[in-house]
Amino acid sequence: MALTESGRNWRFCRGEELGFPYAVHSGVHPRLAGVNIHLNAGILARAAFCRVDVTIIGASWLIPSTALVPLLRKKGICLYWSESNIDSSRYKGKATSLARQFVLSRFDGFCVPNQRALDWVRTYCPAVEEKLVIRLPNLVDEALYRGEVETRRQMKEELRNKNGLRRDDRVLLCPIRLLERKGLGAFLNALKDCEFREVTILVAGNGPERAQLEALSRHMRSVRTRFLGYCNEEKMLELYALADILLLPSFQDPNPLCVIEACHAGLPLLISSFVGNRAEALNEGINGWSFNPFEPFSIVKATESALATPSDQLEVMGNASSEIAKENFSTTKTVNHLIDCLQSISINS
Repeated sequence: MALTESGRNWRFCRGEELGFPYAVHSGVHPRLAGVNIHLNAGILARAAFCRVDVTIIGASWLIPSTALVPLLRKKGICLYWSESNIDSSRYKGKATSLARQFVLSRFDGFCVPNQRALDWVRTYCPAVEEKLVIRLPNLVDEALYRGEVETRRQMKEELRNKNGLRRDDRVLLCPIRLLERKGLGAFLNALKDCEFREVTILVAGNGPERAQLEALSRHMRSVRTRFLGYCNEEKMLELYALADILLLPSFQDPNPLCVIEACHAGLPLLISSFVGNRAEALNEGINGWSFNPFEPFSIVKATESALATPSDQLEVMGNASSEIAKENFSTTKTVNHLIDCLQSISINS
């Protein structure tokens, strides 16, 4: 629908880099009430005049192109991919619910990344049991977040020196946009008066809350927080290699990629219970810890457990994360499953 969106740092592949034919259809892209709106004449024309066997829409139900394709499509199956969950929904009024029900009911089926996303679909489309449902989790490049991170991890001490970290620092990596709903302010406030030894939080990301969070971090008793700003892919691989634990304290986060990246990278998780893919990525006490981001005691208890865990046990937990990633976020397994489902649609249609 678009090359990028306001407030994002996406790098869109061009030319032959993607390895398959694609098109970005021209359109108008206003931003209304904090929502990026896409209306693409080319997409709507294809839906109305071309025979497309399977269409998968992966965008907000609010976007006009999303809502119009299932109404205009000439033929074929139209599926909706959604990562939303009840906790991540920002608009919850009656009129909004009716609009969601109208849009979702027009699709023949759904692709969902996790159970919480399926529960969200079921809330607004009670007939979902009569439709096709395909489990389709977000995926990352395993060659990068497994192979490349592991290669860099062999130089962990050098990387820490390069980034001004002490050898014995317990490093929590927090890759987030600096927005209130990402929960970093509440997390830091909960730990403000705690006594820890040699703890550093590396915050990779930018956003409107940065100045406020930097001011808050200066009043922390023992936790050092460093704000790195936007980090490109190469820098993120380096950070995953030198970190001990992934931190994600979000109030709202439907299906964060960084959790999947961290699992492939072999890091234990310290994440909010409101993270949408928590159930698929975290085995409590086996590869990490979760906490309620609205309850300071819960934050402190989980963080104390994480920081008290010996380094050799953290390595065992990181290996457990890696095994979970192989099971739940494997590109090969997921793509083969998707192909099998789409082929069954073609055979039965």
